[in-house]
Amino acid sequence: MPNNALIISENHDIEYSGFRLHKNGLSAIGVPTYEQWEECGAFIKKAGGSVHAWLGDWLNYGESHYGETYTQALEATDYEEGTLRNDKWIYSKVQLSERSDNLGVQHAQIIAPLPDEERKYWAEEIRKEAIPVRDLKKKIQERKFKQLPSPVVPKDKYNVIVIDPPWPYGTVYDPETRRVANPYPEMSLEDISALEIPAAEDCVMWLWTTHKFMFDAKQILEKWGFEYKACLVWDKEIIGMGAWLRMQCEFCLLGIKGKPRWDLSNQRDIIHSKRREHSRKPDEIYLLAQELSPNSKCIDIFSRQERAGWDQYGNETAKF
Repeated sequence: MPNNALIISENHDIEYSGFRLHKNGLSAIGVPTYEQWEECGAFIKKAGGSVHAWLGDWLNYGESHYGETYTQALEATDYEEGTLRNDKWIYSKVQLSERSDNLGVQHAQIIAPLPDEERKYWAEEIRKEAIPVRDLKKKIQERKFKQLPSPVVPKDKYNVIVIDPPWPYGTVYDPETRRVANPYPEMSLEDISALEIPAAEDCVMWLWTTHKFMFDAKQILEKWGFEYKACLVWDKEIIGMGAWLRMQCEFCLLGIKGKPRWDLSNQRDIIHSKRREHSRKPDEIYLLAQELSPNSKCIDIFSRQERAGWDQYGNETAKF
């Protein structure tokens, strides 16, 4: 029998490569060689990485076979509810046939939210070659972007422009767990500044930004030839992330060039509208822009939703 054979003893200990793994520890069997000690360590690491998969499969099997008894059994365990829910969901998506030695729990967590064909594609890529978690996220993002259609560059000039640049936060999109990442290619500040803006001689711009890029946004607005006039606040009504303060607001800088039409009555500098999907802007901003500049030619740059009366520029114009 080979030295690294796996044996389950009568008292349910595991014997592997010269060591006995008990419920609460490990002991040597005789005097293991260095090679056996090294093999045992590799086995422990692999087994530890499998715990979440084992737990997820165990939960999914129990739910499908034991009904109410399954629920009672879970209540008797000491597992954290979040751990149970997370493992159960991940391994209901990442099937046993898709798993490999290279696919750890973090890999599984990243690919689980993907559509079936994409998940299977990445499971196979990970099987063929070990991909570090940090690189996997980047590779998934790059593949997604390559599959997007190239946007059609606008040829007209516009009197009203709403623009939501992909500011460079340096984050990678994770549709299930990373709520503050950009689900589109980010651009450097230099590349954003270099954009050719299809503005008419008389034009109003609404430039979306956040706390992090507030001052950069004003400088870019002015570089594009617009004079800063005001800042509109969007109260998302739901508390968000934040290292110094929990963020609940986003901002839209108002700038003009020339002498655009401007019909101000009682429009205020704040919008109260509940946050929806990541990067989706409130409908109220577009209504406000049209109220203040009626009968104007309008474009939504980096648009992700079709709107009556608005031209679009972007590679996911029908996302929402």
